[in-house]
Formats: sequence, structure tokens, C-alpha cells
Amino acid sequence: MAQRPNLLFIMSDDHAAHAMGCGGNAQVRTPALDRLASEGVYFENNFCQMPICTASRQCILTGKLPHSIDVPFLFSALSDGEYTLAHHLRGQGYDTVSIGKMHFNSSLHHGFRVRIDEAEHCAWLRNRPRRPLPEGMRVQPEWKPFEDPASVWLNSETLPVPFYDDEMQGTYFAQRAAEYLQSVGNEPFALWLSFYE
Repeated sequence: MAQRPNLLFIMSDDHAAHAMGCGGNAQVRTPALDRLASEGVYFENNFCQMPICTASRQCILTGKLPHSIDVPFLFSALSDGEYTLAHHLRGQGYDTVSIGKMHFNSSLHHGFRVRIDEAEHCAWLRNRPRRPLPEGMRVQPEWKPFEDPASVWLNSETLPVPFYDDEMQGTYFAQRAAEYLQSVGNEPFALWLSFYE
């Protein structure tokens, strides 16, 4: 049997193709993403089935439209009965791992053998000493969805977040992905790496 390719899916929230060099933007500098695009498969003609991240992510994972999987809203949960790409790949002998934002809105794994998300990052943060931020430094407040005005969510004051880089959620997810990639053996893998930032 021919060796099957390893699969690495990278998603970032609200990150349009035009925000990368490989997407045609001459101003931004995204060398790592540009290199991945040149050495892998870069999809140039993708279309969003719904302008809500939960529904969009579940459409990609199931291959179905939002109304057919009953995920039309931000807080809709994907049903346990839905067959996903992860289920299919796992059935084909792939090790399926999800690290980062999936927006399942439940604790279900939906075909992923391993699932690391926001809860794991929060637990990791609680178990490590926090370095104090510089005294008097103004930082972006914690966003309270559907309570705070858009100016807080969109950080109109361009305030830094109250974390050091090594404490950031994206850094945590990238480190877990790197650890996973360093540990894989001969079995083909499908790693879904998804960032909130």
C-alpha cells in the first residue's frame, strides 16, 4: 500500500486569505505560512457557507450545510450523531488530533482521538506561576460576550492583552502541536490546529 500523506489543517479565527503573502498581500510578511502554502496544498477558491464561525467550522468538518446539521447559531452544538471528516480519517487508520478552537460547544470529540482546547489552556495557566505585568500598564479587559460594546471586543484602544507571549493561548496550542508532531511514528496523522486569535 502506498504511504498515505499526513494532513495538517491550520485555521485561525477571522483570518482572511488576503491577510497573507501567499494570498496576494504585498504588505504583510508571513514567511512561514507562505512556505507552507508553497510546499503543501493551498486552496484559493473557498467559500464560507455562513458568516458565523461555529457553523462554518462544522460545515467544513461534516461537509454539510448549517441547516442540515442544525448548527445555525454561534452557541449551537454539533450533534453526537454527525459523521465528521475526523471519523472518516480515523476509520482509514489516521491518528486524529484536534488542538485549539473547534467550537463544538460541548465536550464531545467528534472523531478526534485527542482534543485540546480552551479548557486545557486555562487549566495549564492555573497550574503555573504568573509573572506580574509592569506596574500601571493598561491592558485590554477580559471580554464579556454580548455584554461589552464592540469597541472592547475589537480593542479600539489597541491595548495589549494581559499575558506574556509564552502564556498566550495561541502559543500554548502551537507548542502542543509541535510536541505532537515530534512524537508521531509511522502511522499517518490528521492534525487540526486552530487558533482563536
